[in-house]
Parts: sequence; C-alpha cells; structure tokens
Amino acid sequence: MKIIYYCVAAVCVLVSLSALVQALYWQRISPFFLFAINGAMVAIIWWLSAVAKLSVVSALLYMAFLWPGIGPLLLCWAMHWNRRRASESEQLREYQKYIEALQLAQGLRPLSAGDVQTDINTLTGQDVMHLTSPTRKKDFIIGSKEQDLPHQVAVLSKALRDSDPEVRHYAAAMMAALSDGCEKEIQGLKEKAVRDPELLLPLIDAYDRYIHSGLMALAVRREFAKEYLSLLWEGKKLWPQNYEVALKLLNTLVEQAKYDEARQILPEIATSFPLQPFPLLVQMRLEFLQGNFKQVAEVASNIREAGWSVPTDYQPMVEYWLGEGKTWK
Repeated sequence: MKIIYYCVAAVCVLVSLSALVQALYWQRISPFFLFAINGAMVAIIWWLSAVAKLSVVSALLYMAFLWPGIGPLLLCWAMHWNRRRASESEQLREYQKYIEALQLAQGLRPLSAGDVQTDINTLTGQDVMHLTSPTRKKDFIIGSKEQDLPHQVAVLSKALRDSDPEVRHYAAAMMAALSDGCEKEIQGLKEKAVRDPELLLPLIDAYDRYIHSGLMALAVRREFAKEYLSLLWEGKKLWPQNYEVALKLLNTLVEQAKYDEARQILPEIATSFPLQPFPLLVQMRLEFLQGNFKQVAEVASNIREAGWSVPTDYQPMVEYWLGEGKTWK
C-alpha cells in the first residue's frame, strides 16, 4: 500500500512541477493559481505522510520544496526575476533600435520628391498610429526612417497626439533629430558654399526640403523663408537659365505674398522657358489668390491652346477652370 501512497505523492510533485513550468516559462497560469496548486499538493502529501506514516525525511523534503510559505514564494520570486529579465532585455532591444534610428536621422541623406508611393506610405502610417498597439507604433516610428521626409513628418505628427506617453516620446525625439539633421546639413552647406558657389544649388534644395517638411514652428519657418528667398535671388543671378531655381523663386514669392515681385519676374520666366507649363500654373494660383478669377480661367485656356502636357496632379484644376470655373466672378 505504501507504494501506492508514494506514487500518489510523486504525482503530486509532478503536478506542482508542471504548474511551475507553466507559470515560469510559458506564463499560462497566474502566481495565485500556482499557490493554489502547490497548496493542494502539499495538503495531499501531508495527509499521505500522516496516513501512510512516510518517513520524516521524505515529509521534510516534500515540505521544503512545496510548502506554500517557503517553496512557492521562492518559485514566484524566480518567476518574477525571469519576467523582469525578459522585460529588461526587450527594453534594451527597443532602446538600441531607438538609438540607431536617431543616429540615422542625424545623418540625413538627399530625400526623394513626393510621389504616389509616398502618399500610400503616409496613409498607411497614419492608420498604424490610429489603430495598433503602442509597441507596434514605436516599431513603425523607427521603421519610418527608411521613408522620405514628408512621410516621416506625417507619421510622427500623428504619433505626437497618441495617448501613450512612450509613443509621444519616440515621436518627439525623432522629430527633434530630423530637425537637427536638416539644420546641420544646411549649416554645413552654408560654410562650404562660401568657398564653392556651385554648392549654392544643394543648399537651396536643403532649404526647400526643410521649409516644406512640416518640422518647423511658424516663427522659425518665417526666418528660414527669408534666408531661402535671398538664396533664390542669388541663385537666379548666377544661373539665369536654371529652370528649377526660377520656378522655386516664383513659388516662394507667391507663398510669401510678394505678389508684385512675382508678377515682375513671371513674364521673364515664361519667356525663358516657353515650353514649360509650370510658370502658367503658378500664375493661375497667383491670380486666384488676388481674386482675379476671370484671369485664372484665361490662363487655363492658354495652357489648353498651347497643347502642353499638364502633370496629373494639376489636370483637375485646369479642367475645372476650363469648365465650371469660368462662372466665377
């Protein structure tokens, strides 16, 4: 009969060990349930030791390992230590990814212009920021470093309004790193452009990216816009036949509401680049901002008559002013 009692006691030990494994490694049961299982097994073993008169040594061994006041406390401490170590390891991995992302953001490379894929990436990023868990949001913020600047800023701007403080911290730190990277790039090109005027063109591009990135506060943007406009005037003097510089200058004058200056250089740019529709598209915007709606429709007609291929993004605007827009007064 004692053999049966010993077998039952062994089964109780195995049940307790199984509960420990479930709690410690797979985390399928709670510490409270672990206490309950061990308490039940100890009660059975204690009863067996009393009925079967098991040796005192065996009873003490069972008690030392399973007694709820000693054994399970040690087991729960081990489980807590294991979870804490796993949590610290996960935090360390996240922090390493976070530092790598910041380091990459500090060394900005030339960024591509916006396209359809960028728009898709931006919408996807905003969906992730709206719907998923904080951990995935942080991973997505770090992963967005591979995208272009407008996409990153759109995703980070959404993340700054997140309810989770860690997500907001990640987003704010990444925004600060991107801004710092842009300013370092501009400052470096400024210093080099003093010795090499050819670097004025990359400097203009760097200003353009930073100003239109969405990273700047309004007051800072105004100061940079003044510097940017001065660079564009200088660039137009050095390279009067550079179409991109001329168009950026025209756009910037309109953006800064310097309409008279924009009108002064518009004929010159249109004459210098007669096969390009963009100066007339900017003129449509200029006329609209000044309330000259009939002139907007007239410029749209000129574009149609010239037979220019208008970029897809601008086609709806031109078509509107060729149709319903003509009724504006």
